[in-house]
Amino acid sequence: MSGMRKISFLLVMWTAMICMAQETASPASPPTATATAPRRLYIEERIRRVQGSSVHCDNYGNCFGHNSSRERNVSLDVTREVMKECPSVLMVTDNRDAADFDLRISPGSSTLYRSNGDVAYVSPTRFRVSNLAKDVCAYAHTSP
Repeated sequence: MSGMRKISFLLVMWTAMICMAQETASPASPPTATATAPRRLYIEERIRRVQGSSVHCDNYGNCFGHNSSRERNVSLDVTREVMKECPSVLMVTDNRDAADFDLRISPGSSTLYRSNGDVAYVSPTRFRVSNLAKDVCAYAHTSP
């Protein structure tokens, strides 16, 4: 009986060694989907300033003036929306030289330029940050 146990033990060990050798010798399976690196987007700083003044007069003829001004960093809002909408396609960068695209935000329409200065896309969105981010992301999805 002890001879049979030795033979079975040797057979099991030999089979295990062959299996291990086959696993290490077989090439690794290639990845099924290659992920493309997101392209870099530089967004020019755009601050929208709104100023206003008003005058209020009471029944006794006393008038009070009030000046107000507000600032809104539109480029920061667009950055936030682009990062939320399409992080796998566009990566926002602060390095203009390393960027693939340059987004210039203006009140009428915003323009997306390629790194060589050519116009890539003109968005008709007028200061609607979420729509501008969707437009730019849609263009980046479809452009080569």
